[in-house]
Amino acid sequence: HMQYVDNELGWAKDSAVFDTIIDALESSEGSDFIFAVTVEGHGMYSNEDRADIEFKIENRDMLEGDALKKAYMYEYYCNLLCETDKVIGELYDFVMSSDEDFVVVLYGDHLPSIEFDSDLYDYKSDYMTSYTVFSNIDDFNYEYDLSLINRTLLPTVPTIFLPAKAEHQHLSSTFLREMIRY
Repeated sequence: HMQYVDNELGWAKDSAVFDTIIDALESSEGSDFIFAVTVEGHGMYSNEDRADIEFKIENRDMLEGDALKKAYMYEYYCNLLCETDKVIGELYDFVMSSDEDFVVVLYGDHLPSIEFDSDLYDYKSDYMTSYTVFSNIDDFNYEYDLSLINRTLLPTVPTIFLPAKAEHQHLSSTFLREMIRY
């Protein structure tokens, strides 16, 4: 059961989702499938100047009226994304330091509910979902082959490999013996 810690708009904070994921993983034996949704960045975004946010738009003092309100909304949304990014970083660290095998898939299913300038927006991207996969399973060749298939199917989606820290990687004894010989 999730400890529901909400933000001022009533959405669960992503840190509460992270804590629930970790609790579920640590309380079970064997394989797990967990589907979790981060929601902190959903909903209405404050259109007022806020002292409690870290990142602000430069030269926003040159804006006024609706343009300034929209700038405040972008600031608020970007700061919420930073919170989500921190939680994903904590999840990544947990997975990469775990003795269990993990595959984590992250995806973004929609844009924020902020009006965009139609001249700058590519509407066909509404039908493409970006995703990231990271794993602590040491199977680079398999992952590389998958990336080649993905590149063929989705050429605009980049593949980035995020290897585990050295102390959490598998090292072949055959490879070690070969190194010692030289």
